[in-house]
Amino acid sequence: MSLSRLIEANPSIKKSFPMLKPYLHDINGCQLGASDWEKLIQVPSIGESYEKGLIGTAFDYVARAVLAKKLGRVNITLEKMLVAEKGLHSFAGLSKYRIPRLLTKNPIVNEERIIGQEIVFKKSKEIQRYLQQEFDLSVKVRERFIDGSETLSNFIQRSIFLARLDEAYRCGSVHIADEYFRLKKQPTYFSQYATIDNNQIADNLYKMALVFQEIIEQQSYSYAILNPEFGHYSRFLSGADADFIVDDLLVDIKTGDKLRYVGDDFTQLFAYAAMARAIGLKVNKVAIYFARFGYFALINVEDPILGDGFLTRFLDIIMRLK
Repeated sequence: MSLSRLIEANPSIKKSFPMLKPYLHDINGCQLGASDWEKLIQVPSIGESYEKGLIGTAFDYVARAVLAKKLGRVNITLEKMLVAEKGLHSFAGLSKYRIPRLLTKNPIVNEERIIGQEIVFKKSKEIQRYLQQEFDLSVKVRERFIDGSETLSNFIQRSIFLARLDEAYRCGSVHIADEYFRLKKQPTYFSQYATIDNNQIADNLYKMALVFQEIIEQQSYSYAILNPEFGHYSRFLSGADADFIVDDLLVDIKTGDKLRYVGDDFTQLFAYAAMARAIGLKVNKVAIYFARFGYFALINVEDPILGDGFLTRFLDIIMRLK
């Protein structure tokens, strides 16, 4: 079971977690007041809910690369494996099916997707080869961006592709095959509900990236771990991982269009912090970064409101319920 589902399904976890909103601070250490939660959105969201998820995943890639570029390659620990690479492996397995795993309530759409799945089955090797080439190129563009020899705009386009590969792994879909069909100027079979295109997504990501870049440039960070995992704890909790740890601050990124305190989000953050400390990582603070508002909500993991030994006790509760 994933960490988020574990939290949702167990009221005892929520009961063990205090209300933290009055104790949160911004990135500069100033306590957040009521007016801070009324900040205007800087980058409005676009698309439907399923498209917003893709944008959020793509921005995770962008933000981590922006941070890595600022700090320099020698001062970062890169991801052990990009989730997009796991998506490559997932697609190879999913392309062996002749019936789509993800159908809708619309019989016309389902008929189109069944046709598409059959084409994916017949052209699986060719499509897989295309995806591998695009993945390899995306990784190279990312590396060049981190090293300062690639533009943000070009990397953002590649981050969208990486995010679509993520979906193959997380959702069990072959929808990324439509990227191959578009390249070949053939009909697409899995994009019936798309309301925005890659260029619109890229523009939205670019605006959020500029906001994040400006904030990060003002900070004097020295070291970062990108997309950290937490050893056997991650394996117990369906691959639980954080967006990044910079110095002693663990950060989770939210790209939603609401600036609000959600208790479950901080519960999850503290679970990450507890797992991180349990495997020897230095984490003294946690924060949610609200990407569309350019705003951090931060708290010390040993804030007096939590009581002594909170992280250890909290991790014990989670592991008993997993």
